[in-house]
Parts: sequence; structure tokens; C-alpha cells
Amino acid sequence: NGRGTKGAPVNRSKGAAGNVTKGAAVNGAKEVTVNGYKGAPVNRSKGAAGNGTKNSAGITPKGATQKTSDAFNDIIMSEGKRARYGKLPELLAPAGSPKALWAAIAAGADAVYFALPDFNARINADNFTRESFAESVRLCHLHGVKAYITLNTQIYDREKRDFLEAALFAYRSGVDAAIVGDLGCASLIKKYIPCFELHAST
Repeated sequence: NGRGTKGAPVNRSKGAAGNVTKGAAVNGAKEVTVNGYKGAPVNRSKGAAGNGTKNSAGITPKGATQKTSDAFNDIIMSEGKRARYGKLPELLAPAGSPKALWAAIAAGADAVYFALPDFNARINADNFTRESFAESVRLCHLHGVKAYITLNTQIYDREKRDFLEAALFAYRSGVDAAIVGDLGCASLIKKYIPCFELHAST
């Protein structure tokens, strides 16, 4: 009868979203089935509206649009990081010097990769000393940017110890991952620094 009696279909053909069936009640019902989909009860009383929807008089409540806009802004500017609406690709930028690192951060990169003087394929770049490397990692994280180290050269057996020492230094400096190009190097890191995240060098 429209007052909560179970088993009584209610036809809301005028302006409503389909037929409310399976004994759904409008006033006091725990849930409503609309066209076969269960959901929360619908309050169709005069003047009731929320989340930017129009009320029975066809008027959007004051402030609803602003609240929706504010909520959206909160999503896309979470803790100073780039918005992730769905799954966007990561914007990864190279930094061959501290100056280039600053430029990448200022341009909005999601992550930056840079290197120590050894074991990287950009040997002719300025690269970073150990002191500036650790400072640069902290700078990236301060701005919500991930920091990766490139350890992407092929090494000789005699270089294993130095390679692992450089990888351990980078890991302790707080970098988010290492970019490696030698499967043997990847195996060494996984054996001795198992928590160090690895990315493949292209």
C-alpha cells in the first residue's frame, strides 16, 4: 500500500527510476530493490536531496556543487602528490645532476632516477657524490617524489663486492628502488638485500 507493507509492488512511473518491486517499502524500509538492484532506501520527501542531486522541486541544494568540487580537489591533491584517477602511468624523469633533479621535481615528475659515479650507464653525466645523493633522496621524498638509483651496467666478478656496497649504501639512503640491467646483479641484490625493490633497465 506504499506504507511499508511487504509484498506490495509500488509503481513510481512518474519521474521515478523504474518500478520498485519485491515488496519494497518507501517509508521505513531497510533496503529497496529497483529493477532488480538492491540499494539503500530512497527518501523522496519534499526538499530532501544530497550529494548535488535535485530535490522534488527540481532545485539543487545550496552548497552541494561546492562540496562536490571540494571533495574532488581533495582527491586530486592528496598529500602533495600527483592524482591517481584510476591507474595512470608513472612519470619518471632522469636527473644527471642536482640541478636536473630540482627541474624534474618542479616540473611535476612522479619519480626521478639518478646515480652514483659508478655502476651506471650514464657515466658521462655529472651524477651525484655520496653526500649529495643522500640529500637528494630526502629532497625527493619531501616533495612526494619517488627516488630510484640506476645500477644498470654489466659487472665483472671482481666488482661484486663494490657493487653490493654501492647498492647497500643506496638502500640505506632510502631510495625506493634500484634500476638494474644485469640479471646477475639483480640476483646479488635479491640475495643480500632482499627487501630492495628492483626495476628492469631498458
